Amino acid sequence: MTWSIDPGSARGVISSARAKTSSLDEAAATVADRFAEAAAAAQHAPRTIEALTNLTADPFLVSIASVRRRIVAVTDTADAVIDVYVAGDLEMAAQTQAAMPEDGS
Repeated sequence: MTWSIDPGSARGVISSARAKTSSLDEAAATVADRFAEAAAAAQHAPRTIEALTNLTADPFLVSIASVRRRIVAVTDTADAVIDVYVAGDLEMAAQTQAAMPEDGS
């Protein structure tokens, strides 16, 4: 089995994924703002406000934060794996070069 990783391309994908996490932050802020607006509009409906508060605290914002943390963890791990791959490739090349006879001898 042979493996071939293009570190530049792989890091490009990682950078793109990391850049997209900022849109998750923006989405979370927008959702929080909309829930606050809905709660303000329902100022005379305590049960509605309580439901909105529970909904905000549980599924939506927590899920967005969880997805963001997962993306960061996966991209950090992938970046570290690429570093190990590159280091191993360089070590293998150095060992191969050291084992080759010098020209002209």
